[in-house]
Amino acid sequence: MAGLLGDKFLLLTDGSPDAPSIHHDMLLRSRDPVNYESVLQSRGTTDVLANVLAISNSIRELLDKINQGHGLLAELACTPISRQS
Repeated sequence: MAGLLGDKFLLLTDGSPDAPSIHHDMLLRSRDPVNYESVLQSRGTTDVLANVLAISNSIRELLDKINQGHGLLAELACTPISRQS
């Protein structure tokens, strides 16, 4: 399986209790991975990708401000609980 960023991984689950158990030297069926590149290049996805990138950028900016100690969220996140009451 390939992740959205192109990294590859193998996802194994314990399956269904109704399915037969596997034994040594058995072959397991697999599924073809989702081709995210073709999905992102398909018609109508440019707006979705642009929105995801914009949201990601906004979240990054917000978290940077919080980490720098600016705003109410930074005050709430960085103030010890004993001082908040």
